Amino acid sequence: MRSLASCRARRFGLAIALVPSTLLIAPARASVPPSSETVPLPDPIRDAPVVAWPGPGQVALTFDDGPHPTTTPKVLDLLDRQGVPGTFFVVCRRVPADQGTVVRMALRGHSVQNHTVNHPYLVRQKSDKVLRELADCSTTIEMVTGRRPTTYRPPYGSHNERVDGVAASLGLTRVMWNSTAPIEETKSKEISRRILGQIRSAEDDRRGLVILLHDGSGSRAAQLAALEPIIARLKSTGWQFVKIG
Repeated sequence: MRSLASCRARRFGLAIALVPSTLLIAPARASVPPSSETVPLPDPIRDAPVVAWPGPGQVALTFDDGPHPTTTPKVLDLLDRQGVPGTFFVVCRRVPADQGTVVRMALRGHSVQNHTVNHPYLVRQKSDKVLRELADCSTTIEMVTGRRPTTYRPPYGSHNERVDGVAASLGLTRVMWNSTAPIEETKSKEISRRILGQIRSAEDDRRGLVILLHDGSGSRAAQLAALEPIIARLKSTGWQFVKIG
């Protein structure tokens, strides 16, 4: 006499045998809603390479002495329209009054670096004063942007081995420039003429460029007006825009 278990097994086996094989092979799939995440598009400002110094064919646009309440936002507007990154060496005593502008620099993907608190001739300062100028500026930048700067530019280009040693103790590397126009020049065509000549020379020598312009310390309307033709020339000749950091 067949056991109850045996009968149930036969019935179960028969039931399975009657199920189409395609249903056994292909298990049911859960319905997965489409992903709401999107792949971010490339951003030429945020994604620009960060370098200690540009290599051949690379250029960094750098701006000193800001932030300025009217000039710096105009520079940022222009860079945004052109899709070009900038490196801003800020004077940190000016940051509290224009903190929103510095936040905008960082959020947009530009580099914010150290240009001291009070813009002194550093070689004329005692080492403890140099330390405070640089350390306090780095702290201010970090508090506002969330990132501590890694480079500094000495005001007036004033530096020596002692100053650079103090900066190095704070993790700061000195960054100068190899292309600029006189700070007192007020004609935009003359500024662009000088810098465009330096760009052509750099192309011949196959060297990287750090261009110095100013967005603070008075009216910089001429430098702002010169910026667009400078960018146009760099783009038309295939330069890669980078950030200093």
